[in-house]
Amino acid sequence: MRTIEIPWEAAFQNDRYADLAIAAKSFVSEEIQEEAYLRYYFGDSLNEYKKARYYLMQQVCHMYYAMLMLKFNEIPELIKNKKLSLSSYEGRLLYGKVLINEALRNMKKTRFSESVQTVQDGSDS
Repeated sequence: MRTIEIPWEAAFQNDRYADLAIAAKSFVSEEIQEEAYLRYYFGDSLNEYKKARYYLMQQVCHMYYAMLMLKFNEIPELIKNKKLSLSSYEGRLLYGKVLINEALRNMKKTRFSESVQTVQDGSDS
C-alpha cells in the first residue's frame, strides 16, 4: 500500500490553480500527463489561459516549497526514501535547491514567457 503525504502547510482555501499544482506534484511529470490531468479537471473549458495559469502556479509552488525547505529547521519528513532525508538540514537544503533549480529552469522556457503574456492578456473564456 502506498503512503500519500498530505502537505498540511498548504491547508487553507487556495486558488484552484495552486491546488491543482500541489496535487499534481507527485504524479504529473510529462506534458501528456499534464494535458490529461487538466482536461479531466476542466473538461471542454480547458484553454490556453488555464494551461498558462496552471504552469505559472507550478513555478510558484516550486519556489514556495523551496522556501519551506530552506527556512525551517524542523520539517516532518516529506519524502520517505533512504536516498534523501529531509530530517537533516543538508537534506532540506538539497531539496530546496532542487526545487529552486526546477523553477528557474522552467522560467527560462518559452512556455513561461508565453504563459505570463497569456495571463496578462486575461482571457479565461
